[in-house]
Amino acid sequence: MTEIEIVDESGEEPKTVAAYNYHPPFPEPTHTVMPMPVESAGRRIAISVDEEDHAQNTNEEQARRGRPHAGMDG
Repeated sequence: MTEIEIVDESGEEPKTVAAYNYHPPFPEPTHTVMPMPVESAGRRIAISVDEEDHAQNTNEEQARRGRPHAGMDG
């Protein structure tokens, strides 16, 4: 996940403000980050969606057993 700052849409390159990579062990793509409308414990937070793909066969399904499905940082 990367947070970028766009000050001026007329040409200045976006600036990376923060980044956190929790892939792997989570290979599914992260998208649709949205700020929560209210604070939580006095902090502004956002939520995001991770997609989970599906195993294509029994061997792949067995290899995925016990693997975490999504990341959460507190």
